[in-house]
Amino acid sequence: MSVEGLVEKIGEAGDRRRFLKKIGAASLGVLGFSVFAEPAKAYNFACCALCTAPSSSCKSSSACSWCWICCTNSNAMFRCCEGYPAGAGCSGCTSACSWVDALGCCVC
Repeated sequence: MSVEGLVEKIGEAGDRRRFLKKIGAASLGVLGFSVFAEPAKAYNFACCALCTAPSSSCKSSSACSWCWICCTNSNAMFRCCEGYPAGAGCSGCTSACSWVDALGCCVC
């Protein structure tokens, strides 16, 4: 093997090591973020997946709300709502409170 070939092989090995180090560091970064990130809190009530535990005073104390309808496997219909304080956007899991209204049955 010539000197040029040897230098080229050493250069390739160095490039591979640098590449593998970058991949390893990125993988550890993603793993670390997923392990140490705080999980979103969810409260399941009937068919509602809520960001906060339901409370009866939420409906009257919220400046705005985001609601949806869901049906359980037993055909019960519920309105699920997230309440937001004044000045907050009405979306996302940053709600101040939640409530659930029973609406009867989905298919009567």
